[in-house]
Amino acid sequence: QVHPGGRPSNNRYRIDNGAVWIRVRETSTAPPCGHVVDIEVDHPDHSFRTLHFAIKNSEFARWPNAEEAMLSLMNGVPSLPDTIGAVESTAKGRAGHFYDLWRQATTGDPVWTPVFLPFWIHDEYEMDITPEDEAELYDTLDPTEKDLIERFPEITPRKLKWRRFYIAEKCQHSEILFNQEAAPDADSCFISYGETI
Repeated sequence: QVHPGGRPSNNRYRIDNGAVWIRVRETSTAPPCGHVVDIEVDHPDHSFRTLHFAIKNSEFARWPNAEEAMLSLMNGVPSLPDTIGAVESTAKGRAGHFYDLWRQATTGDPVWTPVFLPFWIHDEYEMDITPEDEAELYDTLDPTEKDLIERFPEITPRKLKWRRFYIAEKCQHSEILFNQEAAPDADSCFISYGETI
């Protein structure tokens, strides 16, 4: 079908205001994560570029063959204004392609801009606390917690209570695992994967 105003060039694509629209033959979810959509266009070489494109690679540090996948993904993104590629992940250690990209971004690579989101900026990462529990919390601060509230005044008693809960319930009582999943700063998140817990 041809959108009004567009002119057909053949049955596989059309030209509309200088843009070529190619029919998508098939979309499918790519294993193993189920979050990647593979698009096959109805063109002999199955290649395509977009006018304005955004890609987001979630939990990239967990991807097998991440470097190879990234090469393919980035070659589908044109180098045009208003185009973005975002690589998002928990760190998973000081190795791998995600760590390499992070190091490039934090050492002046003009292609990538590092963005770190610490746990304490998220409103949902806190728990209600009574005045009595808050007093007990301050009486039982460990050295790491004292350091955190000194470095990050945004870490409130409600956030510290959530942190303690999360470490106990979600991270097997391990601050190392907590820092991997919900770190307070970028340096803490890049633990050595497989480090003794």
